[in-house]
Amino acid sequence: MRGNEIYRQGWYHPNEVFVSQRYSTAKYGQVPQAVVVTCSDSRVPTEHIFSAGIGDLFVIRTAGNVISDIELGSIEYGVQCLGAKAVVVMGHSCCGAVRTALDSPNYLSGCMKTVIQQIQTAIGVTNDAEKAEDLNIKYAVAQVFASSLIREYVKAGKVFVIGAKYDIKQGCVRLIE
Repeated sequence: MRGNEIYRQGWYHPNEVFVSQRYSTAKYGQVPQAVVVTCSDSRVPTEHIFSAGIGDLFVIRTAGNVISDIELGSIEYGVQCLGAKAVVVMGHSCCGAVRTALDSPNYLSGCMKTVIQQIQTAIGVTNDAEKAEDLNIKYAVAQVFASSLIREYVKAGKVFVIGAKYDIKQGCVRLIE
């Protein structure tokens, strides 16, 4: 959250990418502090939002921050193999995938239809976009707990899982309980 405040205020970014960082992470590997599952939306620059540099975050991006087995496996990899101590599911305001699920899901075909159907399951009958975005985040957090490995890590106090929402206008992140 401190990194988000740095970003939001437009302060100097402490983790600018330097050649030495690229070489160091190439030689010694990555040790991300957190796994962040977020939307593919190009207005959600995750590393910038948290003032993070190379190797600081293990970011998984999908339309609507939807989580299926592939994303869940990537989350498990970030926690078990890379040692991340947090899993953050971060949705955002003005989410196009959520808006599509609310307004016009029937014209879609192919695999995108699967994404929208999962969002529809998450949001239920609401037609309020902001509430739908929050419900979608909460649903994705619940999807993380579908992993027995993640549940074990949480129970042992080795990792915590939380939802968050990024406001694309204000640049701030708020936690979703």
